[in-house]
Amino acid sequence: MSVRAVRTVRPVTRSRSRYEWAAGSPAAPAEIDSVRVRREVAAALGRLGRWAEALDAYRDVADARARTLGAAHLDALASRGEQAQCLARLGRTAEADALHRRVAALRQERAAHRR
Repeated sequence: MSVRAVRTVRPVTRSRSRYEWAAGSPAAPAEIDSVRVRREVAAALGRLGRWAEALDAYRDVADARARTLGAAHLDALASRGEQAQCLARLGRTAEADALHRRVAALRQERAAHRR
């Protein structure tokens, strides 16, 4: 990992951003930090052009967020969107389009429940 990528990841391990877990979630604080850092590592891999590795990391983050927060949680949806963008970068446009459509459908469903 490059020095620039490491500098990007380090501050994230110390911050408490908007990333909040659902009430009653079985996730421990260490797991929350772990997922947050893994997401930043995935982003750094993407910036380095290592899209295949970034895809694996984004998929792991999306799965962890969906498992602990629920598939329709905003952070879980954002992770799936990042996964879809990574698929598109790899030239896997059919998979990327399908995932983007699934994320859009979940966002619409979420919005309908909020009304």
